[in-house]
Order: sequence, then structure tokens, then C-alpha cells
Amino acid sequence: MQARRAPGNRAVKTMREPGNIFWTATAWDSENSMKQFRGSDAHGRVMPKLLNWCDEASVARWTQDTDALPTWQDAHRRMVAEGRRSRVHYPSAAQEQFEIPPPRTRS
Repeated sequence: MQARRAPGNRAVKTMREPGNIFWTATAWDSENSMKQFRGSDAHGRVMPKLLNWCDEASVARWTQDTDALPTWQDAHRRMVAEGRRSRVHYPSAAQEQFEIPPPRTRS
């Protein structure tokens, strides 16, 4: 909800899978808009807590000509090919190896 209301946001989608697995995808009108949101208000306050809450986390960013968000399968493909691990204090073995299972949905 926060991203949807943020200046410069063009699209948002989220998905939760069993086991507290969360996927998010957003589109922004500029890198500056994305960075401003990333450090703002509630998002900026909660992100440091993920260091303790998560045992796996990763991120991928890219530029494209359309606001259309990728399918979850395309997001996974890009995460594996172009993404990077996020820092967490208690990494799982999968986090250490950068193993990201594909999402359990088709769209």
C-alpha cells in the first residue's frame, strides 16, 4: 500500500507463498523515485529489521521501456540471472548459495 501511494510509483504487485515467502515487484518513473521511497517513512524504518527477520532475501533492478510488471516466472529468471543477495544476519544455506526456488504460481 505504501508503494502504491508513493510519488513516482507506476505499478505494484505482491505475492505471499506458504512458509512466509514474499515476492514484490514495482515499477517507478525514475530511479530517484524508487530510491526516495526505499528510504522513506515506514519502508525506511522496517527495512533494517529484515536483517534479523529474514534468513533469505534478494533484489534485482532493471530498466525497461514499459510500466508492465513481469510475470513471477520472469521476475524469478531475472532475480537468478541479474539479482544479488541482500544482507541478512542469519542466512540459510540457500541464501549462502544464492539458490532461489521458482515461485509457485504461473502468473
